[in-house]
Formats: sequence, structure tokens, C-alpha cells
Amino acid sequence: MPMMTTPPPPKVKTLTFTMDLVYDSTYNNPENEVYKNTNNTIQEQCKAHISTLVSVNINGFKSGSTIVDYTIRANSINVAEIDAVTSGVFIQLGKIYPVILDGPLTIQPSFITFGESVTMTCGPPPANLSFVTSWTAEWTRDGNPIPKDSAHVQSLNKDVATLTVTNFFSADEGVYQCLLTDSSKGFLGVFRQTSNSKITLQNTPLIQVEPIKIQVQCNGGTTVKLQCSVNSPYQVEFMGKIGQTITQDILISDCKNLDIPCRVINHTEYSSSITLVFIQQEFTCRNDPVFGSGTDGYIANVTCEPNYVGSKTAVCRSTGKWEQPQDNCVLQVVQDLLEQSQVT
Repeated sequence: MPMMTTPPPPKVKTLTFTMDLVYDSTYNNPENEVYKNTNNTIQEQCKAHISTLVSVNINGFKSGSTIVDYTIRANSINVAEIDAVTSGVFIQLGKIYPVILDGPLTIQPSFITFGESVTMTCGPPPANLSFVTSWTAEWTRDGNPIPKDSAHVQSLNKDVATLTVTNFFSADEGVYQCLLTDSSKGFLGVFRQTSNSKITLQNTPLIQVEPIKIQVQCNGGTTVKLQCSVNSPYQVEFMGKIGQTITQDILISDCKNLDIPCRVINHTEYSSSITLVFIQQEFTCRNDPVFGSGTDGYIANVTCEPNYVGSKTAVCRSTGKWEQPQDNCVLQVVQDLLEQSQVT
């Protein structure tokens, strides 16, 4: 007698959608009008789009506006079928109730630093929804409407809405949401896209090089110590090495002026360089603990302390002393606030 093989159990997929209705526990009664309309729509769409459908059942209605959970069982389930069911339920049920179809916002760039321009794209809605020219977009941050102004530029283009924050500051941090609606067709559904989490500023990469610029006597065999560093969590590429702080001694073999670049890994728009200027004459100012050595009239340019931006300068005089010292170092956080005040 041949052995009977047991067929594999059906695949199971649980889906959720939201209706912008005040929750009522009676929605869970199969005789309730909302239950019947919702169930009929789900059954119809699953039968139309899932070729191996075994069953589909509403698990229940719960609060949070009104959230509907339902479970699909089928011998096979693919992404295209689920997308078709989700879109179909939204379009059909949206003719009766304010159904919400959720999705993620597209945000560029994904890595945001202080004062950077950020663009968020909402849409397009499902192609078979066919929004027309009277559709509208509503943008919110943490549930509050975002004003249309020069700092928050909003636009509509065909079936896509965009929001551009021209200079992203800490006050712009939050959870962003866009609602697309089209009331011209008597359609109650809402296409909602939300940032996956709170959009926050990342620390701006702060590169520090030592020295910034230095005079080097053109003597064979001279060794110069160079260093490039960056704040956490970044790393820099400097002289063929990668790390957070890279120190390198270089042996001078010729007398050609050099600019040696240092760039942040994966963010090459942030960079700095060390300039070596070779000279034949003797130094006038020598071995100063801050400004080092230089010739008469040379302007030294040295690095600030960690977490500061800017530089310190002084002029070497014929007296052998560094004069006219200027400290142009500013705390990075203070510099950020200054830049923000100039924009706003």
C-alpha cells in the first residue's frame, strides 16, 4: 500500500490597516455594517489576487482610530499578491470609509548634518488609484502642521508631493508624515507616508589636522610629524591609512611644496589638508610651543583644541618672536547656533 504524504501546511500572512473612524467595539460583531463591508472587501480582494488562497479571516477591530487585523492562509504567498490585495482593499473600501494606506517616506539625504538641505518625497499612490489634479498633500511633524514658507518648501508634481527643509536644524527634528487625499472623486481613502523613526541630526564630522600649514627647511633627511583626526563615530583616510586618529612621520626627500588631503570615510565632502611649504633660509622664530618655527613675515596657522572650529594665527617678526596672535577658535555647538541665527 503506497505511503500517503501529508501536504505542507498553508502559508500564513497577517495584515493590518487603519480606518480614520472613532473605534466602536460593536465593529467586531459580524452583523455590524462596518464588519460586513470590511469582510466582504477583504474576501473579494483575496480571492481575486491570491491564486492558492485557502482562507482569509478578520482577527478583529481594535482602537487606534480603528485598526483592522486579518489573516490570509494560502499554499503560496508572494509579495506581488499581497501588494495587490492591500491596494485593492484600500481602493474598494476607501469608497465607503476613510481607509488609510501606509508607507514609508523617501528622505534624501539619509544622513543629515546641521544646516543641510533635506528633501522628503511622498507618493506616488497606487497606480490604479489614479489621483487627479485636485489631490492635496498635508505635511506634519510630530502631529503638527508644517507651515509653507521659505524654510519648508512644499510642492506637488504629478502624483508626488515633496517637502524640502532648506536648512535642517535641531528644531526640525521629529517624526514626519504626509497625507495624500483626492476628494474630487468622492474617494475617502488617505495615502499616508511616515518617516520610519524620528529624523534626527547627526554630529557634523569635525576634522582636525596638525599642522594646518608649516614651513619646512629644505634639508635632506628632515622628518615631519603629521596628524589627522575626526570626532566619533567617523573615520578618516589619511596618507593611505584609515582610522579615527592617524599620525604619520614623513621623511622629506625633495623640496616640492605639498598639500596632503584628509577625508572622512563615506562622507568625502568633509575634508581638510596639511600644507608643507619648503624654504631655503634659516628660521627667524624658533620652536614656539604653539606656533612652532617660521621665517620673518610668515603667518602661522595652527589647529584649535578638540570640539572647536577655526584656527589660531600669529606673525613671525624679525625680533624672533611671534606677534599679533589671534585666537579664532569657536566651540562647534556655538558655531552651529550662530549659523542657524543667520539663516532664521
